[in-house]
Amino acid sequence: MPRIARASLCLLFLLLPGGAGPGSAGAGGPEALCLITPSDPLVSGDDPTNAVRAAGGRVRHVFPDGSSLAGMGSLGWEKTGSGPREGWTLFSGPHPNPRTLSERIWNRLLLSAEDPLAKGEAVGKPLVGDALLPPLAGAKAEISLGPDGAGFWDGSEYLLGKVGVAVVLVESDGRAEPSSEDWTEEEKLLVLSGVVEAMEFWASRAPSGLLSFTYEFHTDVPVSVEPIRRAQREEGVWIGEALEALGFGGANRFQGAQNLVNDLKERRGLDWAFAVFIVDSSEDEDGMFADGTFAYAYLGGPYMVLTLDNDGWGPPNFASVCAHETGHIFYALDQYYAAHVPCDRVSGYLGWETRNSQYGSCPENDPHCIMRSSPIGAATISETARGQVGWIDADGDGFPEALGRRPTVEILSLGGAGAVRVDGRAAVLPHPNRNPLGYGHSIAIDTIATVEYRIDSGPWVRALLRESGARGQPRFSIEAAVPDSGEHRLIVRAVSAAGNVTDPPCSLAVRGRGGSPAPAADRGPQPIRVLGNRPNPFNPETEVAIESDRPREVRAAVHDAAGALVRVLFSGGVSGGRTVFRWDGRDETGREAPSGRYFCRVVHSEGSSVLPMLLLR
Repeated sequence: MPRIARASLCLLFLLLPGGAGPGSAGAGGPEALCLITPSDPLVSGDDPTNAVRAAGGRVRHVFPDGSSLAGMGSLGWEKTGSGPREGWTLFSGPHPNPRTLSERIWNRLLLSAEDPLAKGEAVGKPLVGDALLPPLAGAKAEISLGPDGAGFWDGSEYLLGKVGVAVVLVESDGRAEPSSEDWTEEEKLLVLSGVVEAMEFWASRAPSGLLSFTYEFHTDVPVSVEPIRRAQREEGVWIGEALEALGFGGANRFQGAQNLVNDLKERRGLDWAFAVFIVDSSEDEDGMFADGTFAYAYLGGPYMVLTLDNDGWGPPNFASVCAHETGHIFYALDQYYAAHVPCDRVSGYLGWETRNSQYGSCPENDPHCIMRSSPIGAATISETARGQVGWIDADGDGFPEALGRRPTVEILSLGGAGAVRVDGRAAVLPHPNRNPLGYGHSIAIDTIATVEYRIDSGPWVRALLRESGARGQPRFSIEAAVPDSGEHRLIVRAVSAAGNVTDPPCSLAVRGRGGSPAPAADRGPQPIRVLGNRPNPFNPETEVAIESDRPREVRAAVHDAAGALVRVLFSGGVSGGRTVFRWDGRDETGREAPSGRYFCRVVHSEGSSVLPMLLLR
């Protein structure tokens, strides 16, 4: 069994191409990229991903056969399992007997990573015209909205969380025209490992390790034509047939592809998913489609199209092209001169400008960004690309803005004497979607992991979580003993799955058996009183009035009936006395909010208050 010291060699090959990538793990030592695989298919062991996380590592790639690639700290952890035989084995070098597809991909990755710069300079054309808008871009009509606020077409709004990758290798069966291309096993392995290498490029650089990929591979999917002989505009012929063969037909190829990736997302419990259609071009003279195109992606998904050769880039640089197109899937725009993208063109969930474009006098200058068609061995991710895929941490709290805001806590009822009883709701509210190219839905993929409470400065104790109808908004219950005399503070906070914490926490006045409990409607002196809003109902605007006992920091925000953030009205200091906030009935992007029930939530250092409002247009 190889030790972690040997595993660190994998890190130098796979995580540090050209000197880029992270240099240390949370455990305080160098990272290692390791394959975890069942040592015996007949032996069942515990899920190894839990042990990886407990050891301070993270899982970045999950394959259909149960194997995974994990980036781990140097803790000396090797394998985990239960019973007399351990069911999982950690490999940091070549797998000695590769039987599964993921084991063969692992060995192929090690082979291609021995010298990541040996792939040389790409000799193909710049990837001009490869960022396409799907016909439904900007459409507001949705089949349905999911519990996290995502619609049917929201497959890849930002590059964080758990991402599914459906890889489809098409094979002409000669039904409609002669077949001239046939995938070899070596070619299949090259492109499949190239997809994983491309995803590792992004996963190894993601903030706080908040990105992982789950794969499903579909090889030899039959189509009646030879795709490489067709023009890009004819993609609907063979992509439609491939989707039908996989059981995911639709009104058109875009709906069928979205059905495919949504199915993967739902079955595997993922946040996002997209498809990669790969065409064999080994016998084609120039490695391009009939009209000279060779690699492209639709901004925001649902898919990209690649060829084996990708023009002069060639098979050795397959991962470079795939990594570039993945940026487009998550709304990163091209940054090379020939794309003619101006510096102020906005894209991505955060509404980020293309400040690293070579076209124009842009303020940023990262010449090696992957979105400038740089080979993956020396590529970087510019600040522009990070902003457009949602990685920017604007407020410096250690979490990307797109992932969602700090979790909130809302107290619904408070009662009891001596043993205080609390019912409440916690929520991860989404950051507003500012993408002019997407579908406009504000989506938070982070969820509530725990709700904790303490009395005064005592230890934190976990509250009882209960399921609720909305993702990321569970109900919770607290029953806590209160010291016998005097007034005390019950402090409640929520912790999200990504590790974000309520700040400030909710603080309530409670009393022990020696005094009367503070009822839900009167929790002692109220530092902030919400006086109401006028008019109510209203159209198109209303004013919310509060009264503060002294100068303090306050945040007032409007949420819809599902708890999603609509508009921040105010965040900052107010003086003592009366303060009025005005809402003009519009959301964060300036669009008119529809008729319905809304809530104004006023948060301060000692708690929060909620005011219902009714907008009638």
